[in-house]
Amino acid sequence: MNLQISNVSWLTQSHYLVRNDKNLHSESHELQNYFTMEEELFNQVRNNIVANHAEVTEGTMMASPGIQLKGKNFAFFYKKSLAVRLGRDFEPESEGIHKYELLNPFKVKPPLKDWFVISFEEANKWPMLAEIALNQMRKELK
Repeated sequence: MNLQISNVSWLTQSHYLVRNDKNLHSESHELQNYFTMEEELFNQVRNNIVANHAEVTEGTMMASPGIQLKGKNFAFFYKKSLAVRLGRDFEPESEGIHKYELLNPFKVKPPLKDWFVISFEEANKWPMLAEIALNQMRKELK
């Protein structure tokens, strides 16, 4: 699957914003009408997986947009990255993924070993990883 991000505009030399509406005004308070490229990609991945799997719904996790199966999150947007529940046995390197870390949202607890945070640098793999996470969740919920 190849997702394309369209309507990209430069805000500064180092930050992309993607249009979320038809009208752009030059005033800075209008910037809430934009998503970052990372958010836009996550939204496309989420919308695609929800559209292709009737049992999958939108949700939230840690106050961020997520993807759920039967009320259980298996992916969500986290710090401009994709957080996916792939299981402890998943080896990112076997899928050619090198920019990742274990999800560690807590200050005093260890990382969550089932959850991987996949960098935007690996964005071309986000759709595949969301599908893998969905299939993993299906197995666990049987």
